Amino acid sequence: MNKIIFATGNAGKMKEIREILQDMNMEILSMKEAGIEADIIEDGKTFEENAMIKAKEIAKYTDEIVLADDSGLEIDYLNKEPGIYSARYMGEDTPYEVKNANLLERLKGVEKDKRTARFVCAIAAVLPNKEVLTTRGTIEGYIGEKPVGKNGFGYDPIFYVEEYGCSTAELSMEQKNELSHRGKALRAVKEELKKQGGYFLTKEQSDKLSGFLLRANGTMNPKIVGRTALKIAEMAGITVPAGTKLLVSEQDPMNVSKKNPYSREKLCPVIAFFTVDGWEAACELSIRILQNEGAGHTMTLHTKNKDVVREFALRKPVSRILVNTPGALGGVGASTGLAPALTLGCGAVGGSATSDNITPMNLINIRRVAWGLCELEDLRKGSPVPKDEPACECGTRTDLTPEDIEAITREIMKRLGAGLGK
Repeated sequence: MNKIIFATGNAGKMKEIREILQDMNMEILSMKEAGIEADIIEDGKTFEENAMIKAKEIAKYTDEIVLADDSGLEIDYLNKEPGIYSARYMGEDTPYEVKNANLLERLKGVEKDKRTARFVCAIAAVLPNKEVLTTRGTIEGYIGEKPVGKNGFGYDPIFYVEEYGCSTAELSMEQKNELSHRGKALRAVKEELKKQGGYFLTKEQSDKLSGFLLRANGTMNPKIVGRTALKIAEMAGITVPAGTKLLVSEQDPMNVSKKNPYSREKLCPVIAFFTVDGWEAACELSIRILQNEGAGHTMTLHTKNKDVVREFALRKPVSRILVNTPGALGGVGASTGLAPALTLGCGAVGGSATSDNITPMNLINIRRVAWGLCELEDLRKGSPVPKDEPACECGTRTDLTPEDIEAITREIMKRLGAGLGK
């Protein structure tokens, strides 16, 4: 069984983490349970920086997945205190009953509409290959007049949620999950997929289908290409409802690799369902999936936020970004303004000579006749005439040592490797 090491010694936090990750079929261990001891100095300026500091430090002692979080309470009336110092507010050994009482005293007499606050949680993950991922989540609320509830720890008893009219220490774990924007969006997407004929596989069904999709030699099973969801399920030996059009497997965002068939191209109605917090994390995950397989081809994005579209378009290693349209129809130009084509170039990043939609115009040899429109003197107008001497000394250095050359070569390889995602 795979393991996740969580960089904390907080028993209350470990309890919540295990409940959140209980369906992942992974062993969740605290630092202490993993036999790791480390003195970590959290000197970051943001929640994300502190989470990364902890995760990177623990990752030095293990090749397992390491998770770390930095969370805290921001109270607007108190200039977002205690913020990143939430755990150290009034001293790390100070009981939270005392901390909560102090905050309530500082807010004494302050009207409810000025007591707005939020819980912030940033999570950092260090993968076995030492790649670092971060994400952030928030819950909006306000500070109550008194501490109430026992289903939580820390500042939970004084943090109230308008939607439920109670403190987070009074909420069950199910209610906390329902509270998050992620939970609401996740349920809406799942319901729509089911309405369209999607079937969410169980963990056992996903594992069984995975073994059928991916052959022992690491290649995809050609028997699945072009087959219906029902036929693929039958061949894999799993039972799905009649009318199923799409097989959906919920996957861990950190499990993107050639060994995971759900994160690869399948050419059949089987998809992976990844969930992350925020479009920034989705952006990073999309890049990793594309670099794993499919770089240079096509990506579909569903959003009304033009800023998100812009960021995805600037960063994704693809030749076509389709927005709010089916991928197959949009890529070939049927539902978009792209040139109609059934051959889609992947550009240099995908190993192709072009990133165009290949049309008959790409197959015609065009001979162009070009007339001269100006002389060299016309081009030089307003520009200084270069002196009759070498413009640079390129290629004349002789003081480079073998060590210099090796260092330069390694740096070039490093940058190329990073750029190509290798």
